[in-house]
Amino acid sequence: VNGVDRTYELYVPESVAGADAVPLVIALHPFASSGKAWRALTGFDALADEHGFIVAYPDAADLDWNDGSAQAAGWTGLEPGDDIAFMKALIDHLAAEYPVDPARVTLVGFAAGGTFAYRAACEIPERFDRVAVSGALTWDFHLDNCPVADDQEPVSLLVMLGSEDSDYPLDGRVSETPNGYLHALSFEDTVAYW
Repeated sequence: VNGVDRTYELYVPESVAGADAVPLVIALHPFASSGKAWRALTGFDALADEHGFIVAYPDAADLDWNDGSAQAAGWTGLEPGDDIAFMKALIDHLAAEYPVDPARVTLVGFAAGGTFAYRAACEIPERFDRVAVSGALTWDFHLDNCPVADDQEPVSLLVMLGSEDSDYPLDGRVSETPNGYLHALSFEDTVAYW
């Protein structure tokens, strides 16, 4: 993707062999993890067997997803990957190689994978039938970079957050950066925005 090798784990259940079109789930790992680790932790392979979908576990570039925070914070020396282009290329590649129904693609992200899922839901909502985020809130930089067209279809989004999450408290959080402060919306404001 844009001259950078990108990798992913893939599980295709035997039950989808010969099928015309099946759903695809893309599962995004948290910071400092990998598709392989996330595959082992989630149990999505068993769900794919049970419900007949294909699941991909992509790897972030340099262990983190490009959710827009590096640019918003002004962290220098970082060259985050073009994960939006990666998601598009991954969906197109899998739809060309396997019986994937491009109209039934679900994006699931946890923690840092969740903050990127918010960005993807904003910038390429037409690529996903639905999006699920766990362990992450929407940040102010998501709102700043999220153009909403008058004729845009709503995004089907499920947001899950633990009441004792120290990284993302229910009432939001503030992080100091070289460019000032970044604000994570509260859970209530995150849900209201989407």
